[in-house]
Parts: sequence; C-alpha cells; structure tokens
Amino acid sequence: MNILVTGASGSIGTVLVDRLVRNGHEVTCLIRDGRKRSKINIGANFIIADITDREKLLQSMNNINVDALFHLAAINPLERDKKLQNRVNIDGMKNIIDVCMKNNVKLLVYAQGIGVYGDTKGEWIDESVPKNPDTYFTKKRHEAEQMLWKTNMDNGLPVTVTVLGDVYGPSGWFADIIIDKIRNGSFKIPGSGDYYRSFIHVDDVANALALIAEKNAKNNTYIITDDEPVSFAEFVYYVADRMGLKKPGKVPTLLAKAILGSDMVKLLTHSVKTRNRKTKNELGLNLQYPTYKEGVVDILQKMLLLKEREPEPS
Repeated sequence: MNILVTGASGSIGTVLVDRLVRNGHEVTCLIRDGRKRSKINIGANFIIADITDREKLLQSMNNINVDALFHLAAINPLERDKKLQNRVNIDGMKNIIDVCMKNNVKLLVYAQGIGVYGDTKGEWIDESVPKNPDTYFTKKRHEAEQMLWKTNMDNGLPVTVTVLGDVYGPSGWFADIIIDKIRNGSFKIPGSGDYYRSFIHVDDVANALALIAEKNAKNNTYIITDDEPVSFAEFVYYVADRMGLKKPGKVPTLLAKAILGSDMVKLLTHSVKTRNRKTKNELGLNLQYPTYKEGVVDILQKMLLLKEREPEPS
C-alpha cells in the first residue's frame, strides 16, 4: 500500500513508519523539520511541510497517490498557547482533510487520546460511551474529530478514529517525564495517585494502526489500550522498582497545577478504565504487551535501565 504518515518523527510516528516499511508498504513521511529525518526508517520517503501552512502543504502533496493517511501530527498537551493549539488541531485538520479530498485518499486515520472521554470517575468505557472533553486541549481534539465525521457524511471521505491510551515507549513523555525525573529524584505524583489510567506500549499502537490500514477498517472508532488499567501511583511505583530506585513521593494537586497547568493536571488525574474488546476482536490485534508490567520491562531493557531482581528465596 501507499501510506502517508503525518507527525512521522514523533515517538509514535517513528515506530509506526518502521512497522509499515517492514510490512512491505511504500511509506511517505510528512515532517515539519527536515533535520529529523535521521530518526526515521531509511526505507521511507519524505515531504517537508507544516500542516498549518496550507499553501505549501497542498503544493507539496499535489497529485499524491495514497491508500491510507495516518494523521499523528499534534500539539503537546503541555502547550499552554491556545492559539497554537487551535492552529495545529483545527486549521491543521482542515488542511489535511482538503489534501485527502483533492487526492482521493482512500482512508484517513486520526489518532487522539483517551482524554476526550473526560473524567469517567473510574467507570469502564468502550467505543459506545459518548465523549465528554473538559479541557481546552481535548475539546479541540474532539472538534477536529467532529470535522472528520462531517466530511465523511457530506463528502464520503473514509475515516477511522483511534483513541489511544497513555502511550509509553523509549522516547516521548514516558522517557522525558517519568524515567528521567525518577532517575534524578524530582518526579512527584500529582494528588493521591489513586486514579486509574489505561496504558499501551508504543509497539502495540503501531501494530493496531497498521492493521487498520491493512484490513481497510474504515468508518469506525477503536480504543487502543492494553488489558489492565492501573492506578497511576501503582504504575509509577512499578517503574521505579524495576529501575531499582526509590518510590517517588506525591505533590498536592494545586501545586502540580501551578507547575504543569490546570488543564494538564486535570487531564492526567482523570480516572479512566477502558475496554479494548472491539479492537482486539475486529482487528485481530494480538497484544505483544498485554499489561503495563510486561511493557515497562521491555522499555527499560531497551533503555538499559532495568535492574534485575534478586531471585525470591525458596
């Protein structure tokens, strides 16, 4: 297949591109910064353009032949500039939709996070649960999704929306915020840490996304998370333990908001437990890391940070 990936130099994009190339597809990477080519599988092609630069984007992608386009380019939720969030999430989506319509792209796959469900108070959710975003960031992401479905209904653009759990891997937020700060002793858990999170290993995300294109699973929504939601504190303690380091302490939510911003802390401390049954059944997804325990060990091994435990006494 001919596949295009926006945000291809990101922590998810690099893994997805590698998987698609290894699966034999012709992959084109849309990246904003040409200096980041070295991060991506050398078997891929490149287009250097910004999704918010409409004229250059349409010119760069004129008459492209694309079977599936994965739209991963996004703004970091830590970004507090609301104008920038709107420009990337809304204007960028409008431009990507226009690219797809002008070039008869056969499937547009959009990835967003489980924050769009809002605070479900720890209730189990699946694809049938209405989204209820309650931060500016998640509201803009949801607005972008609604634009997609409207284009699907009005113009017949084939669309699939993926809702990703907290994606962890050897780069990105997990490495920069969790790993690095646990190592230097500065990481603190916001609030009680008793709120549930639904995690997913980056390799399993790449597998699921690749299956969507390969099975032409269009006009659908898939939640992509592992099998076992876990409290945030338990997750962080497990990471620290497997690194052989002291468990991080906690910080009052108000203080965390002053450091990270109110919306980011609200997004992080929502309690969310997801079911992934539909994704596994319809896509035939076999999770390589069914829980965070197997996945964290794999990432720490890749980062050479795993401290082997002493065998339990018999």
